[in-house]
Amino acid sequence: MFSTISGYIVRNLITALILISIVLAAIVFLTQSLKFLELVIRAGAAGGTFWLLTLLALPRFLEIILPLSLAISAIFIYFRMMGDHELTILRASGFSPFRLAKPALSVACFLVLLLWVMTLWLTPQSMRKVQFMQHTLKAEFSNILFQEGIFNRFGNDITVFIRDRGPGGELRGLMIHDSRQRNPYPVIITAKSGQITTTEDGKIQVTVYEGSRQDYNPNSQILNRLDFDSYKIDMPSNAATGDHWRDASERTTMELLYPDMQNEQDVKNLGKFRIELQRRILSPLLTFSLLCLIFPILLLGPQGRQGLVKRVAMASLAILVLQALYLAGFNLARKNEIVGLSCMYALIFFPVFMGLTLISPWGEAIRRTLFFPAKPSRVQEGTA
Repeated sequence: MFSTISGYIVRNLITALILISIVLAAIVFLTQSLKFLELVIRAGAAGGTFWLLTLLALPRFLEIILPLSLAISAIFIYFRMMGDHELTILRASGFSPFRLAKPALSVACFLVLLLWVMTLWLTPQSMRKVQFMQHTLKAEFSNILFQEGIFNRFGNDITVFIRDRGPGGELRGLMIHDSRQRNPYPVIITAKSGQITTTEDGKIQVTVYEGSRQDYNPNSQILNRLDFDSYKIDMPSNAATGDHWRDASERTTMELLYPDMQNEQDVKNLGKFRIELQRRILSPLLTFSLLCLIFPILLLGPQGRQGLVKRVAMASLAILVLQALYLAGFNLARKNEIVGLSCMYALIFFPVFMGLTLISPWGEAIRRTLFFPAKPSRVQEGTA
């Protein structure tokens, strides 16, 4: 009997979880994909690139969507069971609050394992791919990098001017000012035409044709000039995909645990690495926190229709507040690591402890005190 009822609740929870996850994912998809759409349109890339970028970014949002979806599913299923008096019948048949919560906790265990796979492995890989594709788009399509009729700056050392653009991505009327330290003196390159190319390691090169390269030596007061038919200029490394420094969200778990202590950027961001690592471990556990927060609201006390809407409203508000506080704690950790992480741990484990205590057999005395307080007996005084 118990396994049949548990299976019935689990099936309903999984069905609701899938449907609600699809709806929330679609909403996130529409709101968050706009930045990718702008990038793809400006770059002139194929439509498949937009869909691939959006799908690769989706695992990061699923980390938030799936715990919320399960909590919303639990509210919906238990609300329906209360409305149909199924919970009242089950409680009268001997089901304890913990027995009623057990199917949802079983689904939560599976979901937490799935989310750990996502946060510890899948999401970092997808975020790295998203960043690589974004840098590749910027490197590969000249619409973003080079605009006509203005001076395009790359870092502090290179400025490129283009008169107009010809068919097939041809650049016409180029003037390039290169003051990088690898040149003894600032160089000015003028050319009739040019083409943007990308090397095998992802770096950008501009190949110019029919032009001249000039530099001036102030010590000897000599102007050096070189006329050429073809000349290649390497663009700064910060515009290249191969030299992109990966932030915490793009790094694998092992890279967060063992950063490169010889890299100055890694050393400066050790705190961010610690916070990101703990976020990846804690975020899936929010699934348990949300469920344990709403179980006392939905399963304890009288199971009649009276106050049913109020219970659902309280449970919905509770999960939204907890989710918002957790995200606020993560943002606080970026400014104050100890305080922020302490808030995150408290918001994860305190609702679990309190919720399981209230619905467990050991919480029977507490439940009776809270929901079924003893009424004071009246003593009638006799008259003489």
